[in-house]
Amino acid sequence: MSEPLVLIIEDDEPKLRAVKNYLQELIPEVALKHANSLTGAIQILSLNEVTFAIVDMSLPTYDAAKDHTGGGQPQGFGGMDILRFIETESPATYSIVLTQYEEFVSDSGELKDLDALRKDLQEKFSSSLLEVVYYSGLLGDWRASIKKAITASGIIIK
Repeated sequence: MSEPLVLIIEDDEPKLRAVKNYLQELIPEVALKHANSLTGAIQILSLNEVTFAIVDMSLPTYDAAKDHTGGGQPQGFGGMDILRFIETESPATYSIVLTQYEEFVSDSGELKDLDALRKDLQEKFSSSLLEVVYYSGLLGDWRASIKKAITASGIIIK
């Protein structure tokens, strides 16, 4: 049996390092890949059998080139596009949304708190979404929430 592949979709370096370190500690046999953008994530999901993805909600559209800044404007709901892709094109992949934001503004201008976002996402992506988790580097409660979701799913940790 091959090792599980976890894709971390995150453009914030300190958050990415914290999540990578935690997953390597929690699941030592896991293989990790990461993407910094929507298009980078779709490329990896298209070419690999990803066991589960940790998805940030606010992501740039594409990766920045090494010699200039950019990458497109972060989309408040860029993670939603990734969840849609997983649902339709990578249905064997499970996901966890991990966000630093407690409020989101929808395309229509509506303000949503984390609980409203969780409810909406769980309704839309019930077959693949394990949990929506608030990330705070200071508090660290996100670690227990990720462990609980992964353990309850039985996907990697039995």
